[in-house]
Amino acid sequence: GRSLCERAQMDPSLDGRVDVQDTAFLRAVLGGNHMFLTAVRVSLPKGCGGELLVETQLMDKDSRQVDAAKVRVRLEISLAQELESRAGG
Repeated sequence: GRSLCERAQMDPSLDGRVDVQDTAFLRAVLGGNHMFLTAVRVSLPKGCGGELLVETQLMDKDSRQVDAAKVRVRLEISLAQELESRAGG
């Protein structure tokens, strides 16, 4: 069998199984259309309003850190309840 590290590399969604979505993502990384998210830092606003700041660190297919000035990041934020209802939970 594969080592734990090898299995983790094949499961970029980190859900414990390698499936079609993982394979499609890895193909997109190799094609240069996607990158690996290696770190996230979220700064929450104080009080009830303000900006939510999300900082990311990305790596390319060769495990090199990506220059933030050369990429655009799209982020989707959902309520936990919404995610659970989509998953049937």
